[in-house]
Amino acid sequence: MKRNLHAWCLGAALALMGSTVIPARADEWNKETRLEINQPLEIPGKILMPGTYIFTLADSQADRNIVQVWSVDADGRRKLVTTVLTISDYDINTPDKTIIRLKERPSGSPLAIHSWFLSGR
Repeated sequence: MKRNLHAWCLGAALALMGSTVIPARADEWNKETRLEINQPLEIPGKILMPGTYIFTLADSQADRNIVQVWSVDADGRRKLVTTVLTISDYDINTPDKTIIRLKERPSGSPLAIHSWFLSGR
């Protein structure tokens, strides 16, 4: 009888814990894209020096064309570099991976981002 009571309590505790655990998911809202660059890269209003950057859509339900660019230091801490108001771009084919297209620039100028397409979008 005592064994059944312990088994029932254990089962109830596991059921309660299982109902309160939230499954881990990738954040679909901000469309986070991590980019590591080894040469200067131009974005509107800024030149990014070699390093690691994260591009995200700003947390705005009103406008999904606001992109935030974050730098990432060696400890993984983020620092906001800039916020850019962008224009939607479309492609006939839906990419199966994230694509960043670069803009052709004059000789000696840093490469510039022309468009950012997310996988499956």
